[in-house]
Amino acid sequence: MEATRDGVFCAAGDGDVKIAEAIGVMESNGYEGWYVLEQDMAIVGDQPRDSKISTAGVRRSIAFLANLG
Repeated sequence: MEATRDGVFCAAGDGDVKIAEAIGVMESNGYEGWYVLEQDMAIVGDQPRDSKISTAGVRRSIAFLANLG
């Protein structure tokens, strides 16, 4: 929880991983299974000191993933 409060994790689409590109590669190679993306988020009490992964960050993650289709 301390790492989450310290802003170690970012919203999906804001980090270094090219999620859309990775999904495209899997699909172009015939993958038809599930995708599982983990968002480290467990805020109890105050919002994180660094707002990279706040409630708004979770909303950005959801919007980003929804736009992937």
